[in-house]
Amino acid sequence: MKNLLNVVCMLVVFASLLACKSKDHEAAVVRAESTPAASSAPEVKRKTHGEALAEIESLVGAIEYVKPHCEDTADEHSTGTLLLTLWGKDKLRAKDIKALPEVSYAAAMKDSEEARGKHLCGTGKVLQISKSASPVWEGKKVWEGLLILPGMRIVKYIAVGETGAIVEDSTATFCGVVTGKYQYQKAGGGFAHSLALVGIFTSYQP
Repeated sequence: MKNLLNVVCMLVVFASLLACKSKDHEAAVVRAESTPAASSAPEVKRKTHGEALAEIESLVGAIEYVKPHCEDTADEHSTGTLLLTLWGKDKLRAKDIKALPEVSYAAAMKDSEEARGKHLCGTGKVLQISKSASPVWEGKKVWEGLLILPGMRIVKYIAVGETGAIVEDSTATFCGVVTGKYQYQKAGGGFAHSLALVGIFTSYQP
């Protein structure tokens, strides 16, 4: 009888040891599955906007890149407008602008989202023009201001390249890419509405 009790005790102890070992193994598996495996792939460095734009050669390609960053704004340029200027300071040409689908001022004001990436050319009076001193342009000539077209239609432009003798009150022709609507505060109070364009002055009369 005593021997039988000893055997039973040994079996109980052995079963307890197996149960503990099984639980330890399960815990180890859970820890292994919940711990993310270290990636062996090298981390890919994301390109900056400047690096990405430098690789784009066509105006159509540049527009596709900047469109997601274009929007209607108030008293400041959209990121898309500035990115298109960054690309255009070295590569924008009037013939490429004119090769884009055309949109009228009225249609662009009605639906600026649909008009983005299309071109608009117009002749009017230069209300404002000043050279941008931003270091982003790396010394390239970039100008911005207001142009009023017939019918009191206002364009908030950023122009790249030479502007010759164009000054305030000059009559000039501007061709640009529509990037959205631009709302700005008037000196006498209230807001004025205009279209934002990035482009080139193609002719002028001092």
